[in-house]
Amino acid sequence: MESTGDRFNSSMEEKYRALAYDTALSTLLAVLVYVVVKVSLDGIRQWRARVSVLIVGSGPVGLTAALVAVRSGKVLKLTVLDERYRTALLCRPQQIALDPRSVKFLLGLGVDFDNMEGCWHNDHFFTKIGVFQEYLLSILEQKKQKIDIKVRLGTKVSSVFL
Repeated sequence: MESTGDRFNSSMEEKYRALAYDTALSTLLAVLVYVVVKVSLDGIRQWRARVSVLIVGSGPVGLTAALVAVRSGKVLKLTVLDERYRTALLCRPQQIALDPRSVKFLLGLGVDFDNMEGCWHNDHFFTKIGVFQEYLLSILEQKKQKIDIKVRLGTKVSSVFL
């Protein structure tokens, strides 16, 4: 026979179990709501953080800056301007020598030195500036599918353009 005290203890245990279950469920629900709101707000912040970038000059530095901007994932629209036409850029006879640190940096941006005209000497890569620029322009051309990229060669920067 069950005593009144045993029934009281059993009833209290059921109440505590129900309270523990309700507490665990509400905590789980609160954490789930927090995660959903945080992920949504982070996504909105990242979407709003995208910027338009204008690079004036399509020399080795300008084109490398363009690749860095594209790689950042924060670029909505990229425009590269240079008053020289493509033929003037690519016919430059000067040489460029890239040291090992520069080569490592450019490899991270997707530059494949095995598919670029040039030569190696003492861990340095040597090529013509025009060849280097053409290669970087080709990488930017490939990225046009994902980002709005406009390379406007033969365009002088002026207040009318801006």
